[in-house]
Amino acid sequence: MLCFFGSQASRKIFCRRPWTVFMIENQEKKIKWFADINLLLVKMRWLYLSTIAFVGLITKLGLFSSSEYRPNINFPSFWMGVIVFSAYFYNLFFFWYFKRRRISLRGARLMTIAQIGLDQVYICLVTFFAGGLSSISFIYLFYGIIAAAFFYRFAGVFLVSTSASLIYSTVIILQYYDILPYYSRYNFPHETILAHLPAAIIANLIIVVLSFYIVGLFAGIIANYLRSYERDLRFGYEKERAILANLKEGLIFLDNDGLIILVNELAEKMLMIGRGQLIGRPIKELDSPEPDHDLVSSLQQHLAAADQIFSFNQENNNIFYQVAIVPVLGDEQKQIGRVVVIYDHSRDKLVEKMKYEFVKIAGHQLRTPMSAIKSAFNMLAQGEYGQISAEQKDILEKGQTYTDRLIAIVNDLLEVFSIEEGQYDFQFVPADLNKILSEICRRQAAEAEERKINLVFTTASSLPAIPLDEAKIKLALNAIIENGVRYTAAGGTVMVAAKVIGREAVVSVQDSGIGIPAAERDKIFTKFYRAENALRWNTEGNGLQLFVAKNIIDSHGGRVWFSAAPGQGTIFYIALPLAGAD
Repeated sequence: MLCFFGSQASRKIFCRRPWTVFMIENQEKKIKWFADINLLLVKMRWLYLSTIAFVGLITKLGLFSSSEYRPNINFPSFWMGVIVFSAYFYNLFFFWYFKRRRISLRGARLMTIAQIGLDQVYICLVTFFAGGLSSISFIYLFYGIIAAAFFYRFAGVFLVSTSASLIYSTVIILQYYDILPYYSRYNFPHETILAHLPAAIIANLIIVVLSFYIVGLFAGIIANYLRSYERDLRFGYEKERAILANLKEGLIFLDNDGLIILVNELAEKMLMIGRGQLIGRPIKELDSPEPDHDLVSSLQQHLAAADQIFSFNQENNNIFYQVAIVPVLGDEQKQIGRVVVIYDHSRDKLVEKMKYEFVKIAGHQLRTPMSAIKSAFNMLAQGEYGQISAEQKDILEKGQTYTDRLIAIVNDLLEVFSIEEGQYDFQFVPADLNKILSEICRRQAAEAEERKINLVFTTASSLPAIPLDEAKIKLALNAIIENGVRYTAAGGTVMVAAKVIGREAVVSVQDSGIGIPAAERDKIFTKFYRAENALRWNTEGNGLQLFVAKNIIDSHGGRVWFSAAPGQGTIFYIALPLAGAD
């Protein structure tokens, strides 16, 4: 009653939310916690009620002693039956109440106080009839004090200990003054004498009351420690659950037997199986929920094969997963399980596809107007629409040059997209590599001369016809030779040569240019990559030509590599298989 009609101070003591409630904001979970703890109290009460009833029955029946000095000889049988059955009845009521599905939090708190209060009244009635000062039944009052420690703070436990002390003391004192009758426990004469002896009363009350407070203190300390420990555990659990829930990857933890111990929500969605069907089950026993989404089977196969990384892709469903399986080691560096991490690249792939499609469409759409612009600049520069001054011609030629560069960038982008989409068709026919190289060198000669670079081409003797896609191999070789011219200083040399080595025709492009730093050599054939010294030397460029060249050469069954040193030039080697070569 204090919980609802008492002062604010008493409500703070008796109505504090237990430690679990501080960690759980959901109303239903609070009620469930109260119900579970109170049901535990009810079950413990069944035990001690049965103990009291059993002891009372065998002593009343004189099964172990038929003398006039047997225990509880003066306990009225009627009142023994009433007290026992009443206790069973109210315990049954509490059991029914907390087993109900729909109870209020206020009702649960009220019934908690009612349980503790009724217990104290019940134990004091037993003490009254079972010998008062001589009875040991007061020890059952410790049960309510210990239970209170799990519901209330120290102040609440202190009040429960005080109420137990007051009720017990009241019975003993009223029997001392003969306001209540005294029922001797064993019918010994000295029991009545002690019950009316002030020194015995005072000594007994001091010992018993101090025991109540000491038990309450220790119970409170232990309960407070358990609260703190439980709070830390719950905080850790909630933190781990929050981390798992907010991971952008699916995560599954398996023990050494392959049982699923932990799974986050994203992994449930990826597997298309609910948590209830996953936790505690061996992963090898899982069934795929849908035939066209077989991530479960793929995972089972790769786990059995002890693979560490694999991909799971379904382009028709726009599903692209990268799966990593990592062993988990314990404190002694022994494997305690495995973690499966599923990375979802589906959105990235979709965005990349949309980007490619956009640039591809835009590239095709830009080709026609840029070609028209180039033609317009050319006609104006040649004076087809009237005489122009030297200054105007210079401006028009610059416009034409920049238009050529834009067209080259668009063409390079379209080549890249064709390669990556697997739509780069090759038509291999026997071709003269010397003729192709000679044509490219003539085309590059004008730029080399403008840059004051010596471009030298040495033809290969007795070079047989090679199966090539002539248009595409020209694109690749031109990119590498142009690269040498572009990054060579005035007065430098670019030497192009071809010769037969074994079953391959090997083309070398050697320049005396800026070279390639050792730290950046692994990235030279990467899309959109340009070395730092290249960026400083020439800010123009898109980093696509060498990427395209390598893909074309690879598609011919050839190889491309280089040797270089910063400031000492670079030698690119292109090896192409001869006809009939494996």
